[in-house]
Amino acid sequence: MATFAANDSFAACLPTNTRPDKRDANMWAVALVDSLSQAELSLQRDVPDKPVRSFEEVIEQITTQLTAAKLAKDDLACAATVIRPFAESDNKMLQAPSMVLESIYLVLAGFRRTPRCRRYTGRKKQTLSESSRAAERFYE
Repeated sequence: MATFAANDSFAACLPTNTRPDKRDANMWAVALVDSLSQAELSLQRDVPDKPVRSFEEVIEQITTQLTAAKLAKDDLACAATVIRPFAESDNKMLQAPSMVLESIYLVLAGFRRTPRCRRYTGRKKQTLSESSRAAERFYE
């Protein structure tokens, strides 16, 4: 499982397999589970609002919520990092869903305003909907 390791000076996303075979469906399945678990972890970072009685409690609550939002963003970025090698695969059955998932994670993390796929097709960059249609045509 991918882990998000942190110490005092830095935080890093550590995928299960650092050099996956981009054509191996089994490695893709492991990366998929890892990325989904990282994305799910971002949902668990939500901090509920508590009633505040003093200015210090307001500052504490704001700090806690901002920290949780930053950690959730990092979790989604980690999820994208885990699945990214397969978005560059020459195996179309692994590439198409990986490109879509990576784009979704990055949009949710706020790194991109509009969903765009990273792969250059030779003509133009594909949008997420164009990639989805291409994936649907491939699976027909």
